Amino acid sequence: MRDIRDPGILDFMDYVRVILNQGKYSTRVVTSIPTGTANDGEMLLYTDGGSTQRLYAYFGSAWRYITFSG
Repeated sequence: MRDIRDPGILDFMDYVRVILNQGKYSTRVVTSIPTGTANDGEMLLYTDGGSTQRLYAYFGSAWRYITFSG
């Protein structure tokens, strides 16, 4: 990789790295339970600042969630 000198290729590689975020996935974290409409498949994390953590997903015209414990 260090032998690549073409600025176009280097820029492309940098864009890909930014898009892929080093292989990490990030999502929005909120402190209030979602109530509005969203796009199908939209997801977010919810925490009440204490012991409740949930992953919310919007599909079928409703917010649905799973709760994490531990």
